[in-house]
Amino acid sequence: MKKIAAAFGARVLRADGSLDRKALGDIVFNNPDQLAQLNAIDHPYLRDAINDALAAAKATGARVVVGEIPLLYETHYETGFDGVAVVTLPPNMQLERLMARDGLTQAQAQARINAQMPLADKIAKADFLIDNSQGPAARKAQVADLLGQLAR
Repeated sequence: MKKIAAAFGARVLRADGSLDRKALGDIVFNNPDQLAQLNAIDHPYLRDAINDALAAAKATGARVVVGEIPLLYETHYETGFDGVAVVTLPPNMQLERLMARDGLTQAQAQARINAQMPLADKIAKADFLIDNSQGPAARKAQVADLLGQLAR
């Protein structure tokens, strides 16, 4: 967090010193150079954390290890996994849910979506698909089915 504050200034910190993700997002998702700067700060830390978590999970002897990594393909982390499931959602629902979840305007939400690899490209690379358009119960059932298949 110190590196992020040093790079982007106090405007990305809340009064209690914690990171103001919305303020940081407003900066980086409207400027590709600043997004690249944030990624250069975060990605080495994130890669180490993911590798440590995978090693710890594998050490338990678990048959299936799941990682939830929003920018998996963008950061080329997929090479660390035997398979990748992509959660799909129609673009209009993705935009609406992001706005509702994070309290974003349409422009702010669209900027975040535009900063990611297009969903169609992720679907083309995926080993498994989870349809998130039918609500939480249907999504959970799909995930349970997939985990059951993988555990066999």
